[in-house]
Amino acid sequence: MIMRKNAKIYNDGNFTRMCVSCNARRHKNEMIRIALSPDGKVYIDETGRGQGRGCYLCVNSECISSAMKSGKMARALKSEIPPEIYDALKEKAGKINE
Repeated sequence: MIMRKNAKIYNDGNFTRMCVSCNARRHKNEMIRIALSPDGKVYIDETGRGQGRGCYLCVNSECISSAMKSGKMARALKSEIPPEIYDALKEKAGKINE
């Protein structure tokens, strides 16, 4: 099995990912993946299997706000993040945290 350097395995075999904002490690299905497609479009990857460079964020408004202010998500994707993506992330976090 080939392992990525930022992925670790829990005892149950599920991979973890690290939040770009707070560096917390969580199960992949507990986080939101933001991806940069090969044609240069930034999108929220609902499936977690989309093509292109990706990064993960915790599903809470603090991590999203921090990533927006510090530019960590843009640095991880090596691309500018459109404001619509941040708005969609905040909306998604609000729905999940209710």
